Amino acid sequence: MQGNARFLTAVALFIGASSLSGEAATISGNVVDSSNHAVASAIVTISEEPASTSAPAAMHGASTQTATDGTFSFASLQAGTYLLCAQVPHGTLIDPCQWTTTLPHISVATSTSTSSITLTMRSGYRLPIRVDDAQGLLSANEGKTAGAHLLIGVNGRYHFDTAVIDSTDSAGRNVSVLVPFDTSFSVSVQSRFFKLQDATGNTINKGAAFPVTVSSAAPSASLNVKVVGTN
Repeated sequence: MQGNARFLTAVALFIGASSLSGEAATISGNVVDSSNHAVASAIVTISEEPASTSAPAAMHGASTQTATDGTFSFASLQAGTYLLCAQVPHGTLIDPCQWTTTLPHISVATSTSTSSITLTMRSGYRLPIRVDDAQGLLSANEGKTAGAHLLIGVNGRYHFDTAVIDSTDSAGRNVSVLVPFDTSFSVSVQSRFFKLQDATGNTINKGAAFPVTVSSAAPSASLNVKVVGTN
């Protein structure tokens, strides 16, 4: 989930509305990995969402961070149904709201009830993607030239995950995106401004989807993209 500023603004609205009406419902829980070990410092987000992946995300709510024992809590909530997601930035644990057909949601029956939930984050693979840019076209144009944008990421079923920049050097950058093991997916590479090629020198015409499956038995997948000019 993105937009922590929006989450924090929304939780203020939640609290303000609840204070006026005397409502004080609470959702508490804990975040664990697939071995039932506590996940500390995970960012947990809560939002009023439909309990279905087919419905559009409202993309509003509040966020908090888990304690060292993996616990978290949201207070002063109104009665209703809430979606809860969890992320560990730049980590290898998959958000329970991603790559799933069953979203983790919980209902608060009354304005004074307390509900609890456990969010389980399974291990994934941080797919390394090398972006070669020998001419320095990315740094020369991104944020400076209109339309100069390179988008790399995957559709995690619930929302699109954009690859994060891990490091840069004089010849390009290294990015990565978190993906599940033993699951077929496609990495999307798109740009209307930059001319791109794949690892074998084939032109990527404005956008391409590269099919990938990462084996849990031998996780060694990677991708390479080349920036060779501008349109």
